[in-house]
Amino acid sequence: MTTPTSPPIIDWRGCFDLYISAIGRFLDIANIRDKTSHPLVVTIEHLKEMRDMGVVPEFGLHLGQFGPGTSGVEVGIQRVLRTFFSLGLDSMYWLGPRGSYIPQLESDPSIKKFLSSRLPKAEMCEDVLAELHYWGWLKARGFEVALTEDEGMPDISARGHNVSLHAEVKAIHES
Repeated sequence: MTTPTSPPIIDWRGCFDLYISAIGRFLDIANIRDKTSHPLVVTIEHLKEMRDMGVVPEFGLHLGQFGPGTSGVEVGIQRVLRTFFSLGLDSMYWLGPRGSYIPQLESDPSIKKFLSSRLPKAEMCEDVLAELHYWGWLKARGFEVALTEDEGMPDISARGHNVSLHAEVKAIHES
């Protein structure tokens, strides 16, 4: 039983499974055939590995699982942090509360067109996820949001709260 001051109890395994399922559905929507090197496939593999190793908060972080030496531990911790950061952001934005936005992402013809035209290009993966983050962020704030794939047009159009807006979204890539 929780009290008003108790932290919420999070089902991390359930979060991992939902996220893995959602990414898999994106791969299906985008009809991605090369299921080995695409960044989303790599993300799924990292998530499955962490879930299966028990590298989730309720079990603690077992550093020995990342191999001998400090470099293996450092790389492992960076992977865990990156994955949890992505899981957290995606859960707040495009995934929606308990996956509530997934049906719309799967059924809306314009979103399916958007995903299937851009997501197969591995170099555009981060850009597409950034666009989905902003789409979900606006949606959570009560806007009617559309993703567009028209050349020269903004990525997102939104209406709500007596305002209409258009946005071009870019991910910042490390060099």
